[in-house]
Amino acid sequence: MDSADTHVPLLRHFSSYAAAKGRDVDVELLAELLRLRDSYDDLEATFWPAGSVEHLLLERWPSKAMIAAPDAEVLVESLDAWFRFLRRTGRMSGRSADSKELTREARRVAPRMGEVSADRSHWSSTKVLMDFGRSRGIELDNLPDEESLQAALDRTSAAWSALPLAERRRLMPDVSGRGHRDDLSECERLVEEHGVDDPVIALLMSFDSRLPGGKLPRPDVTGAQFQRAPYVQQVVELAEWARNGQPLTDRDVLRLAPSRDAFAELGLEAWTRSQLERRDHDESLPGVARVGRERWIEDEIAKPWRSAADCDALDRLWFGGGVRSRTPRDPGAQGLRAASPEPGPRGVAQRRSDRCSRTPGAVGASGCSPDRRRACPADVVRRSAFRGVEG
Repeated sequence: MDSADTHVPLLRHFSSYAAAKGRDVDVELLAELLRLRDSYDDLEATFWPAGSVEHLLLERWPSKAMIAAPDAEVLVESLDAWFRFLRRTGRMSGRSADSKELTREARRVAPRMGEVSADRSHWSSTKVLMDFGRSRGIELDNLPDEESLQAALDRTSAAWSALPLAERRRLMPDVSGRGHRDDLSECERLVEEHGVDDPVIALLMSFDSRLPGGKLPRPDVTGAQFQRAPYVQQVVELAEWARNGQPLTDRDVLRLAPSRDAFAELGLEAWTRSQLERRDHDESLPGVARVGRERWIEDEIAKPWRSAADCDALDRLWFGGGVRSRTPRDPGAQGLRAASPEPGPRGVAQRRSDRCSRTPGAVGASGCSPDRRRACPADVVRRSAFRGVEG
């Protein structure tokens, strides 16, 4: 079910409640707020911990919402009515903050919402790309079907890729927060030196002169070695576990419940513990010194995560394995269909590459996807790093 449809029954009850109480609320605005929380933070409509209103209005909305910031008074009135509705009908989660405190939080941050939302440095890459597409006359809203949406996204991606690198940097927010300096970083120098937009490809090409000569090992030798690697075995286990489909958020990561199931079924606690034990912990630090190193490790393992992406043990397999949903921003693609395992790393990494090439919203300022930087496809290695070695 689409995240927007999930809240329809509850919003219908809320609308009747607000009308009976004479409250002037914007139900469509509230629906958008709930959609953002559900899609990107995996938070229930009835769960409002302290600080969640500020995060929603000053971080999540500016980054992801595709509509202008609402009037502050209308926003506060709608949220106040929503919190009162949840509390008086017994729907408010027991882990939530007091409804009056939540309203005060909304009243405090709502006046800043318009200014923050207008600052492009707070926009996500997807929002920048969507805004760019509309500026080029590409219709991205209210399209009749999935094929039309994909065609519009492809046109947006092509137009974006055609821009000079300097223009893309100007339009894309600076995620480092340092601003663009006149002097080039090593990454930027390599990009310009090799005449490519993707810094991963530029880095691999810079290794060319340091690679050994001669022919590459035969696939029938390296393939078996890759298959025996513990990491590849875990990736295959994840793909098998997800073969029949698992629910995803709009960011293409597992929802919390199935992510915890995967963590348990794949035995990832052992990997997490081994990584924590290998670290050189400073036992004089307050957190470690207070409980001791062993207890601190156990507490770190038991610490809950807000998103599956926060779990390092699962995240490394997720992006390395390239499991994906069918198409970006597809309301019907709420289930994960795992890529069937193929021998060697090419079948694993290439599927992630396919997803990146279809998702213009993930393109960074340099023109490449952040995901591709994390899981470089094998064909990129062959085209760049091993160029001239195979002969």
